[in-house]
Amino acid sequence: MARYPEDIKEAIIGKMVPPPANDPVFWLMKQAGMTGTTVHIWRKKTRNQGVSMRQQSSARSVRDRFTVLVESAAMNTTELS
Repeated sequence: MARYPEDIKEAIIGKMVPPPANDPVFWLMKQAGMTGTTVHIWRKKTRNQGVSMRQQSSARSVRDRFTVLVESAAMNTTELS
């Protein structure tokens, strides 16, 4: 099993933690040239430390997002753009 320097590990983890990062593991492993298992283990350990990997969809409330969804449901493509 390969050992990676701590700075490399921190850089990869930093790309997984939002905002605005939250890059997919597949993309990160291909970019870094490492196995998906390694990146998944790092992600799991980071999550276990209480760091959220979810990116906030917006600063709007759920009610505001629902209102926009309902209002835009009947719109056609021209109206949406």
